Amino acid sequence: MAGVTGVTSGDYTLPDKTRTPKKELDQNDFLILMMEQLKNQDPLEPQSNEEFIAQMAQFTSLQTLTELNRFTQFSQASQLIGKQVTVNDNDTVITGVVEKAAIVDDMVKVYIDDQGYDLKKVIQVENVEE
Repeated sequence: MAGVTGVTSGDYTLPDKTRTPKKELDQNDFLILMMEQLKNQDPLEPQSNEEFIAQMAQFTSLQTLTELNRFTQFSQASQLIGKQVTVNDNDTVITGVVEKAAIVDDMVKVYIDDQGYDLKKVIQVENVEE
C-alpha cells in the first residue's frame, strides 16, 4: 500500500484571498447584476416585461447620471487651469499650477508639470498672484 510522503507540518499559510469591496457601483456593475439575474431566473416564472423595462430605464438613468457627473467634474477641472492647487497623492503632497485637464480612463485629471493627478485628490486651490 502506497502512503503519502513528503508532508510536513511546516509554516504554510494559505494565500490571502480577501476581497476589498468597491465603495461605488458603476454602470458595468449594474449591467453584470442584471445579466446574472436574467441568467438565473426561474424559467417557469420569468421576469415580466414591465420589470425588465423598469430595470432598463434604471440602467439608462444610471448611464446618464454617470455622464453628467463626468462632465461636471471635467468642467470643475477645467476651471482650475492657471490656478495653483495642492494635491494629496498617496500621502505625497504636490503643489503647482494646473496646466490642463483631461479625461483619462474615465477619470478626470488635472496636470501639474506634465503629471496627471485625479481631480478627487485636489485638497486646496489658490489664485496665482501675478
